[in-house]
Amino acid sequence: MVGGACAVLNYHENQQRYTQEWPSYQLSKQEWLNDAWSAFTPYRVNWGGYAPQPITLQWAGDLDVLRQHLLSQGWRDPIPVNAKSLLHTLSSEPVLTKLPVLPQIHDSRYEAFKLVYVMGEIPPEASDAAAIPQGAQHDMRFLNPELKPPSSASAQLVLRLWRSDTYLGNQQQIWMGNITCQKPKNSLGIVSLLSTQEYYLQPLLLFQDFVEGFTLYKRQHLEMSNNKNWNGQVLLMTKPVEVEKNDSRL
Repeated sequence: MVGGACAVLNYHENQQRYTQEWPSYQLSKQEWLNDAWSAFTPYRVNWGGYAPQPITLQWAGDLDVLRQHLLSQGWRDPIPVNAKSLLHTLSSEPVLTKLPVLPQIHDSRYEAFKLVYVMGEIPPEASDAAAIPQGAQHDMRFLNPELKPPSSASAQLVLRLWRSDTYLGNQQQIWMGNITCQKPKNSLGIVSLLSTQEYYLQPLLLFQDFVEGFTLYKRQHLEMSNNKNWNGQVLLMTKPVEVEKNDSRL
């Protein structure tokens, strides 16, 4: 536990130590929307290889624009990883809002952006469209009815974004990421950490309700269409509509 805590606390130092150089690429917006989006790996790549979490979101734009919008919608910065928050992991009855959101690696990089949204209680019987906010009910073709949303108020959505070194029109960077659901989990009655739940479609659908007014494009990795926990859906997102109309550089 002590060794793991030290490694987490020093992750910014490790990030600098192991930083690699990546070539940059330029795409037109149409190339990205047509098929270049699928060239990005469909799953997160950590130090040990592919992780189970898929890459379900691609954002082309300024991180601060997205951040300010989501903060206005009730999202907030996660609890930081420090000595105080790590002490809460020793509780046998953990409190969601006191546990740190641990960093994750993708392609040898830590996330550049991370926000959380603490959810209210979702009834356990809500396993269909009734469980999805109205703004996300417009297209249920990708919903797998076997996937159930969290049945406890002790859950939060986590949005993470990693840089890609790919740009639209040489000025808008594409950020890769995902929206997952986390719940506290106590292991052996000793350590309590936030555990990522293994369903990835519901969080993506829920997220769409928070970004109304942004330009959204749905795409799908067809080879993943029969997967139980994620059917390959990817959301491509750009600036709010009124901003994009006045910006021809994309």
